[in-house]
Amino acid sequence: MKKKILENAFLSEDLTVYPGLSSDAGVQTRSETIFSNPLSKDLDLEVKYIIDHNTEPSAGKKKTDTQFIVGLKYKF
Repeated sequence: MKKKILENAFLSEDLTVYPGLSSDAGVQTRSETIFSNPLSKDLDLEVKYIIDHNTEPSAGKKKTDTQFIVGLKYKF
């Protein structure tokens, strides 16, 4: 889902769910929220917040991992 929030800026949300192939495999989900704002014709500022969740992680692993990413996207 992509939503225009300012004159040229957008906010988008993607949610992906991967069900396990067996009954005890659990479910993996990934949520990716992106804010994108053009700085010029060919350059955008992007801010991403990503959440990965696994209901049945491997031993010693956390159920939820998060990432916060800031970057520049060049279009050519």
